[in-house]
Amino acid sequence: MKGNLLGVTSLDEAIRFARAGFAANILLMTGFWRGEEEEIIRLGLTPTVWECEQIDLLEHAASRMGVAKHPST
Repeated sequence: MKGNLLGVTSLDEAIRFARAGFAANILLMTGFWRGEEEEIIRLGLTPTVWECEQIDLLEHAASRMGVAKHPST
């Protein structure tokens, strides 16, 4: 299955598509909860951010994981 962008409504849904090898960027449309940021980065998902604190969570998780930037940028 190929496409440019797939929108999903939860991290669990995104994980299923990522594990299935879906060949598109996966947009987590409903945002994410504290504690999900490392999995979002590990899978290279595009999260929706609704609070500034979420940007900090993503940046700190990326730093801990040695990821310099989101793969789509």
